[in-house]
Amino acid sequence: MMQRHRRRHAIVLLALLCLASPTHAREMIVGGDFERGKSAWGTWHCEGSGSVGVIYSSSTDTRPGSTGKRSLQIDTTDAFACPNWIYQLVYGLGGGKKYRMSIWYKIVAGDALESFVVRNMKNDTNQDRKDLSFDMTVDGKWKHVSVVFTAHESTTPKDYYRLMVNPYPRGKGGAGGIVRVDDFSLWDLDPSLPPAPKPQASVMARLLQVDAGGQASKSGGVEAGVLDGHPYLRNERVIYVWARPEHGGGLFRIHDLRSGRQILEIDEGKAAFWKLDAKKFNEEEAGNTLTFENASVPYEVSFNAARDEATLSFDWRQDGMHVNVRTRLESSESLARSRMSVETIHGLQTVSFPVVAGIAPMTKGAKHDRVLVARRRGKDVASPVVTKEPIKQHYTVSMNLQMGALYGGGTGLYFGEEDAQANEKLQSWTPNKQATTLTYVMDHPVLGWGGDEPVTTYASPGDVVLGPFQGDWFDAARIYRKWAITAPWCRKGLIHQRKDYPQWLARLPYWTNGGLNDRQSVDREFVKYDFFDMPEALCHAYYYTFGFVHHDRNPEYLPPRIGSQNLRQVLRKMRDRGVRALPYYNGWLWNMTTESYRTEEAEKSAIIHHTGDVIWTWAGGDDPQAAMCPYTPLWRDKVTDVTRQYISRCGFSGVYYDYFFGHQASCFARHHGHPLGGGNYWSSSVHDLLEQARTGAQKLDPQFMICGEMAVEWAIDVVDTFYEAGPESDTPIFLAVYHGYTQIFSGGLTYKHTLPYLGRQWLMGCQNGWLHQEYAMATSPEPIYKRVGPWYKSIVRCHWEFARPYLGYGEMLRPPKIRTANQPTPTIVVPGVDDVPYAVNIVEGSAWLASDGSVGLFFLNYDDYEDQTFTWTVDLNEIADIGSDRKLRVTQWIPGPDGGPGREKIIGEWRGGVIGTTMNLESWQIMALKLEVVR
Repeated sequence: MMQRHRRRHAIVLLALLCLASPTHAREMIVGGDFERGKSAWGTWHCEGSGSVGVIYSSSTDTRPGSTGKRSLQIDTTDAFACPNWIYQLVYGLGGGKKYRMSIWYKIVAGDALESFVVRNMKNDTNQDRKDLSFDMTVDGKWKHVSVVFTAHESTTPKDYYRLMVNPYPRGKGGAGGIVRVDDFSLWDLDPSLPPAPKPQASVMARLLQVDAGGQASKSGGVEAGVLDGHPYLRNERVIYVWARPEHGGGLFRIHDLRSGRQILEIDEGKAAFWKLDAKKFNEEEAGNTLTFENASVPYEVSFNAARDEATLSFDWRQDGMHVNVRTRLESSESLARSRMSVETIHGLQTVSFPVVAGIAPMTKGAKHDRVLVARRRGKDVASPVVTKEPIKQHYTVSMNLQMGALYGGGTGLYFGEEDAQANEKLQSWTPNKQATTLTYVMDHPVLGWGGDEPVTTYASPGDVVLGPFQGDWFDAARIYRKWAITAPWCRKGLIHQRKDYPQWLARLPYWTNGGLNDRQSVDREFVKYDFFDMPEALCHAYYYTFGFVHHDRNPEYLPPRIGSQNLRQVLRKMRDRGVRALPYYNGWLWNMTTESYRTEEAEKSAIIHHTGDVIWTWAGGDDPQAAMCPYTPLWRDKVTDVTRQYISRCGFSGVYYDYFFGHQASCFARHHGHPLGGGNYWSSSVHDLLEQARTGAQKLDPQFMICGEMAVEWAIDVVDTFYEAGPESDTPIFLAVYHGYTQIFSGGLTYKHTLPYLGRQWLMGCQNGWLHQEYAMATSPEPIYKRVGPWYKSIVRCHWEFARPYLGYGEMLRPPKIRTANQPTPTIVVPGVDDVPYAVNIVEGSAWLASDGSVGLFFLNYDDYEDQTFTWTVDLNEIADIGSDRKLRVTQWIPGPDGGPGREKIIGEWRGGVIGTTMNLESWQIMALKLEVVR
């Protein structure tokens, strides 16, 4: 048990034990000499991970008698307004044993610094806590402080001690503080003889030193090499180590130097990196399947470093198979980037890369670990180490971004693929048998794997990215966003600047849901428009067809129930009120009992299962519905033709396509001419179909819009907005990545009068409405609607009059940190999708950057009865790049009575940088602020 724990947690201790030869190891801290700067240390500040207002750098000024060449210099900047610290977690202390904590320091300049404390905290508690305070006299002298303590008898090697170097600001802080520290030490005064180290621990110990030895190539601050047979990449942020050739070259260790965490816990022989599934095509063994894994195949490796980037190139060869992986690490990055190529005599079916085993929990027992899931707007779930159940996702059906992350305690492990082709993928997080670690796998079904000829080559379509990061879901989203907005689907730019994007949709204040199937349903729509009293709106028209249900006779939607001429008159009357409408269209199905299915020989263009049968289903009625192949000219032309008829016969302004993004199937119809199975068959086929339909429709109406059900990234350039059910997400990563490049709207059938549902839709930057509640808001005598109706009008009006540059098409900033007067922060539980309840904090907020450089801040008190006092902070240095040297004019939008027109009021000037204040919001009150740089 001790050996396993030491392997899991005590790399700091093992690293130093392994440096000992005849003498016993005594030093417990790694990198306390600061010869590699703060690379072995994590950074934090009063509000979270990272540093704010503090710059850490190396100095050649060292303490007297030092054998080293560098110390750590700490400078404060204008943004220094709260405590910052560097820290390291040290495991392996023993109960009842004595230790000495000491450090050298020099106060070069004391401006803005109130005090400087060096501290140890056992398991982040006050047990065994010792504080060493610096003499803040500015005399340019090196000084030394130390303390001896005895570890509490209850201490075991499982406990950690957080060692910290912690500056505190004087007053409001600011620039001018300069302090140097050197030789931070935690010395074991009564060492016991350590067990003989394993070879791999010795390798990691040496890699933690400035000069590790071995073969290496360096460029700038990054290095690639081989040490004792282990290939490695390292810089001042991270160390990656692979298993030796005889063990197959799996990814064996990831050491995050900023947090001090050892990310992987795996025996060398079980370290994984890739897996291939193939089938034989020779006559004797045709159809037999084969599996290749790196663990069973020796390899050759070469390395190089140039232009601040280090590269390892691996080659595995066995049984007619050659796999090459090139992995790169830049000097300024913690993320490694890999590309894989495969050549084989067999028929490739699935390429699994990366495969990473032995992922350790980020928090103790994974209790506070979260896995980021790119589904709908985004969500985070408990780690499979806790639930004992795997997490599996299918891109693009149940996964709309090519990324995932495990995070907790301010540190995370990121996985992503920068695949501009949007190929099919299956991502999984699986606990080991003991439920102590995770294995991450990304499977790639190979394009054409189901064909008659073997697929003998494969190449990664983009970088496969993995590695540690500091922060939470928002930081993971920003990593992905950096690439995503350069992908082909973002090539047209921001929606409010695109020439092909319907600008009325970019302005849109709200949606409604309506039938338009008889006079009564039409009259109900105008009651809604009178109630909201807005210049523009959009009606999603259901039930306009003759079918049993609105999508029973696909694709025979026309003529409409009230006739084409009557519907055209209704839509013209709506347009006179500024209201546009769009109908429903099921983009996947063709009713197999219709005359058109027979006369147009639709079966020939249907999706064929690998058994040779047409894939079909039901869709509300009793008739079977064939799934249509989006690659085929017949179905593309049919969708385009019906879409154009919506304009020419009826006067619709857009179309709502269902099923394209929530369903996916490989088609094995050889006569269609497309590759059979895998790859980007589905995404490219649907994208091209939609592009054809969009182009055809916009020839008739240049402002025609297309809507899709369920958000996907790869159709952003041909679909203008997406429906996504439910705002239960606390981690809206899709919006953090793509807001401004596309839009999302929500809604549904039930519980849509609850404030968290309505308010989150607004706060998250979604389009408002589509609630099935608008008519009740306008007419119902029920008290809830009498109250929520005028309030929701204010939300809609705020978007129209004030918030659109932010909530409509701004860039999401990190959400404000909110602390209510009552602690812990109260929550409210409300029903969600499928009646699954979810909890939200009683006060929430969001922050946005507009294209003109201004910032919008929005807050909402969900409490039905009580005021809420809360304090919020936002760091404008991050993303917005507004430092404390800038002045901001602050404007508040104030709602009008009963949801009527609001007004703007300048409430003062603030300094930039880290901003915040204490506010009080009444029950259901919103706060909308605009921050503009004035100098």
